[in-house]
Amino acid sequence: MKSISSGNPLLFLLFLCLAACGLVSAAPLSDYEYWGRSDPYAEAYHKAREWAEHPTFAARASRPAQPAQRPNLSIWWSRNARNDLTSQTSAEWGGHQPQAYQEALVRQYWARTPAVAHATGAKIIRAAHKGGTNPREPDHITVGFKDANGDEINDHAYHVYTGRQ
Repeated sequence: MKSISSGNPLLFLLFLCLAACGLVSAAPLSDYEYWGRSDPYAEAYHKAREWAEHPTFAARASRPAQPAQRPNLSIWWSRNARNDLTSQTSAEWGGHQPQAYQEALVRQYWARTPAVAHATGAKIIRAAHKGGTNPREPDHITVGFKDANGDEINDHAYHVYTGRQ
């Protein structure tokens, strides 16, 4: 077999420089016994090879574990929101109970809005109403979301639009 040094000297120098930088290795990567247990990559290689060859590992990978469930959102109502709620009827909400329907809207908003996704509690400050500081604002629920420490998220309330006319 011809040596690399006896061929082209420039090729040999290139190989030498790459080997010095650690970019080229002369060791056979597929031979686990060559590396032994002194190399941390050898163990990883061996485990990856074992994982690919044994069907129990592959079967486990095809059925990954379900992600952890999100914590439930606790909802409570302020005194003003409870007062607003007394004037609302189920006829206004398509036959649904106003309190349950508004809580469901808040939970849907929580589930689809990344800014409040880590909230564990929600305080309904005002039940569904039109206007507010902007008299032309459509019907919405004013909600403050709280994290696990009880601190208000982003230090302001959110408007959850109801779609009600």
